[in-house]
Amino acid sequence: MVAPLESPGLPDACLRLIEILKEAGLPGEATDHAWIVQRIWHHAERLGEGRQQEYLADLLVTGFLLEREIDPAQISLLHGRDFPERSLRAVPPLLKIGCPSSSWRLVEKGVLAYEGQVWGGEGRWVIQGQTLKPLLDEWHELGEQMVMQHVARGLVPLVHDASQPPQVKINGIDRKTGRKWLQGLRDCLQHIGGGTLPHLMVDA
Repeated sequence: MVAPLESPGLPDACLRLIEILKEAGLPGEATDHAWIVQRIWHHAERLGEGRQQEYLADLLVTGFLLEREIDPAQISLLHGRDFPERSLRAVPPLLKIGCPSSSWRLVEKGVLAYEGQVWGGEGRWVIQGQTLKPLLDEWHELGEQMVMQHVARGLVPLVHDASQPPQVKINGIDRKTGRKWLQGLRDCLQHIGGGTLPHLMVDA
């Protein structure tokens, strides 16, 4: 675990995030808030690849607060921010596993969405077939297998350290195509990640 920094040593963007946590009334000591902010800013820098760090940091902190049932609309420093619902829903489970870039890219593209916990306490992720199919058509020169490898790389971190493997459901496509994609994903996941697989299914 990274040792928390004192607020005076943090960049202005991080001090702003600390102010957001204070205004939200987040429990904890100042050093706890500094550590949370450091992690959020680190993820925003990495996911943004040198761009949009402040936007991404605000998105991540908003998702973080929503999980704790804190209304970000009441926080003045977040006024005017409008984030995609699919991104906000994905933030809490992705923060828990270090916001892997491969998973985040699928969420950004609208290919992967987090549906929440289902029976048995498992998290359920949904591959949006209606979004992925046009991408397959667009990337046809790559071949379906390479596209499935790309999707599988985004799924591997979701399973890697999970005590309970999540469910991954494909929706928005016909059952025949869904079964074909499932087999392709299963093969890619076994090749890339090995070990435990998510519970793969096609929406009826």
